[in-house]
Amino acid sequence: MELKEILESGIKQILDSILDIKKYIISLYNKTQTSSNPNRSENLNELFTALAKAQGEMKIANELCENPYFKSRYANLAEIVKASRPALSKNGLSVIQQILSDEEGRMLLCTILSHASGQWIESRVRIIPPKNDVQSIGSYMTYLKRYSYAAIVGVVTSDEDDDGERAVADMRNSYLKNLKQNP
Repeated sequence: MELKEILESGIKQILDSILDIKKYIISLYNKTQTSSNPNRSENLNELFTALAKAQGEMKIANELCENPYFKSRYANLAEIVKASRPALSKNGLSVIQQILSDEEGRMLLCTILSHASGQWIESRVRIIPPKNDVQSIGSYMTYLKRYSYAAIVGVVTSDEDDDGERAVADMRNSYLKNLKQNP
């Protein structure tokens, strides 16, 4: 084989490889264009119609549990599911919650609201328990499941809306105490 033939063959292989890479990049681009949001199905009309009907039928979740630390009451996960599941099921809706990991290996709670039509939406939240023991992880997971479930289906509890007052009260009191001590 002559040098000219060897060079032509090598150049042809390089060009074929470049074309393969180009095809691969185009296919990746096309996937991102057809799936603009990886957290939902392409169409949502049937899911949203069913969810609107279900929300009109949902009961308010009763606050049967007591939080001794904040001296407040709250609706636990079972009560939130009880208030919403009949309306969801009647309208072809279901909720799936599972633990997944992302590309970096971080654990996520994935909550999916799906409709009988195949349409779906998904919410993901990172799992970062305050301590790495079974009790802390279990308590933390129940808390995440409760809030994620309630948020994705739109169920409400009978608590009084304090506009975030309880959430910032400790921070504000600590700030005021610090001001008094360090004028």
